[in-house]
Amino acid sequence: LIGAANTGWWPLLWFVAKVWLFLFLFMWLRATLPRLRYDQFMALGWKLLIPVSLAWILVVAVLRTTHTDGVIPNLLAAAALLGALLGLNALRRRRIDRRTPPPEPPPPGSFPVPPLPRPKEAARG
Repeated sequence: LIGAANTGWWPLLWFVAKVWLFLFLFMWLRATLPRLRYDQFMALGWKLLIPVSLAWILVVAVLRTTHTDGVIPNLLAAAALLGALLGLNALRRRRIDRRTPPPEPPPPGSFPVPPLPRPKEAARG
């Protein structure tokens, strides 16, 4: 972009500055974000990542097949987007319905203790 910016020490200084910036960001995120347990990673994988990847493989296969058969891909993509939005809306409604009531307030003068997991959650992991 600027002719003098790519001569002398500037490229090396720019590279070192970017490396330091990314190292700072990585360490900052690791130090501030909550750590996830192994079972939380597994739940994320089984409940979200694997179904999304299988759906993506299905979408790509359908698009490649319809593209070679002459079907209009834009119409098919719009139908898939509409289906995905309807599915997400149904999931959102189901999550709202499953919300649990708030826990009972502790008696006055008691020590604050975090709520224990319900037996169903403890067995599920």
